[in-house]
Amino acid sequence: KKIYNYGTKEFNIDKQKYDIFGMLSKDCFLKTTLYVDYGNGFNEETAIKQIVYIPSTQIVHIRFDVTKEEKNEKIRAIRFDFDEGTYRKCKIIEAYWQEESINAKPINGISEEEYDYFYTDDPQYEITVGEGTLNITLQTEIIEAHEVRRYIDDIIKEKQELHQEKQELLQEKKNIEKVLNEYKDHFSIKILHKLLNR
Repeated sequence: KKIYNYGTKEFNIDKQKYDIFGMLSKDCFLKTTLYVDYGNGFNEETAIKQIVYIPSTQIVHIRFDVTKEEKNEKIRAIRFDFDEGTYRKCKIIEAYWQEESINAKPINGISEEEYDYFYTDDPQYEITVGEGTLNITLQTEIIEAHEVRRYIDDIIKEKQELHQEKQELLQEKKNIEKVLNEYKDHFSIKILHKLLNR
């Protein structure tokens, strides 16, 4: 402490920020990326990345400093990818630029009750365009494998049911067309008989 000005308190703070001994699971961290579109779409050049530790409360505070302009180009859109490689559910507790509160809309998630469920390893939010410091507080949990499996099974079942309905509708259409053709043929024959009997 006397020599390096680094003691137990500083160590405990750093221990929460960094996995010093490589003992923590990757699930204990969020790999966050803020994509800022200055007119060339979302790309890695203008992306701001942070790896954030998830405490036992599962509540995470993230702060991004965003430049208003890049090479004289104004911000067109902002996307927040709050993790990568993990299926998660997330609740945005608050999001704001400086003091201005904003909404974060899930792009590829399903909103249910208080949480947004992301059955994808690339969860994304659309963020209201702003400048300066973006503060986001969120609560997140991993979606367990059995929940993901159930979700996939439900999608497959729904797809099969839609396919079955489509096949039934196609068959019904064929039946109607057949009846119409028979009626047309019958009607044509009747007209032909009338013409021949004149």
